[in-house]
Amino acid sequence: VRMLAPLTPHICEEMWSMLGNKGFVSVARFPEYDAKKEDAGIEQAEEFVKQILGDIREIQKLLTKKPKKISVFIAPDWKFDIYKFVLKNKAMSMNETIKSLMATDAKRYGDASVAFVQSLYKKINELKAAVARSAQFETLSDAKKFLESETGAKIEITDASQSEDKKARSAAPHKPGILLE
Repeated sequence: VRMLAPLTPHICEEMWSMLGNKGFVSVARFPEYDAKKEDAGIEQAEEFVKQILGDIREIQKLLTKKPKKISVFIAPDWKFDIYKFVLKNKAMSMNETIKSLMATDAKRYGDASVAFVQSLYKKINELKAAVARSAQFETLSDAKKFLESETGAKIEITDASQSEDKKARSAAPHKPGILLE
């Protein structure tokens, strides 16, 4: 109401009093900035949803018919572990990174781990912190109805480790796999 007052003063004065405020909105002080009210997690979650929606729209441009179902695959835990390691150790060479990772639990995934590290190093300077895996599930679950209304298709959020689909295998922490059907 305070921000609209210069444009619509009479209506805003009425709204100001209806909201229970005293005095005139035209002389009221603007609210002060409060850094405590900022939430980086919410900002990151919103960017994540925008990214997913943008990716879906880019894929839709390539299709001739409208999809009925869209599956979004969240990368498995091991990819998040590797992603965090690579992000934390950007200065390491790719070979050093692979050697270090092969001494950990990532060894279980063998060639897939190596291929994932290689794909990350192709864009090493573009890597930034990814939304945590649990937060990706939560964020997409919260945004599911919004995404369905924007895309006109049923949205299915799937754990990539529970699927054999090729798109599930391509899911990464910074870029979930997306399949339009």
